[in-house]
Amino acid sequence: MSATIAAAVEEDGAANQEIARSVQRAAAGTAEVSSNVSGISQAATDTGCVATRLNVASQRIGKEVGTLRSEVEKFGTAGLELTLSMTREE
Repeated sequence: MSATIAAAVEEDGAANQEIARSVQRAAAGTAEVSSNVSGISQAATDTGCVATRLNVASQRIGKEVGTLRSEVEKFGTAGLELTLSMTREE
């Protein structure tokens, strides 16, 4: 009978050790997942910042294009007027 009890206690100890190892592996896995989530969160934040800067740059370029277009139109109009006035003088 004492041999049976000793075997049961030994089995219980082995089961407890296996449970402890499983809990340690689960904790390590949880820490890794947490680290990955943190990295993903940082990447999302960085992407948002880059998108904001890209949007600002795009708006600036749009304004510059509008200014350039206006200047080209003025230059074209001035050139046409000059050509017309020269033609009239001849």
